[in-house]
Amino acid sequence: IATPNAAGDVLGVPLPSRIGDARRDGEILTLCLGPDEWMILTPNSQKEVLEGKILALPIPHSLVDVSHSFKGLDINGPGAIDVLHMGCPLNLANVPISGVARTIFDHVEIIVIRVGETRFRVEFGLSVAAYMAIRLRDAQRELSGEAP
Repeated sequence: IATPNAAGDVLGVPLPSRIGDARRDGEILTLCLGPDEWMILTPNSQKEVLEGKILALPIPHSLVDVSHSFKGLDINGPGAIDVLHMGCPLNLANVPISGVARTIFDHVEIIVIRVGETRFRVEFGLSVAAYMAIRLRDAQRELSGEAP
């Protein structure tokens, strides 16, 4: 997107300008993943309207719909950060609430959104969704002392 301000004005949601920041406005969550890269998470019911607004921007930009290739899971509870640390080398305690980080979990590229003190949203490629669900469940079981 050419400029965060122009896109934010069109969307009605300001885009974060600092890498690692996230902003929420109702059901729309915008993530700054790079100096000129944002991810916008929105319910499917708002997708077409949002796409129309972005495509109507009178400035050069690109928009790629990745909804068909990403999956997200919520990890919530007092042990959420520990579950993530079982496969993620990044110290997620340093990610502020409403912050986002691109990292890995057991060799899989993930995007971690810190929603609350003990609540995270993890986005990853759809092709590894089953693997990630198993690995996250295994991490939770290992931490709780359950047999696999």
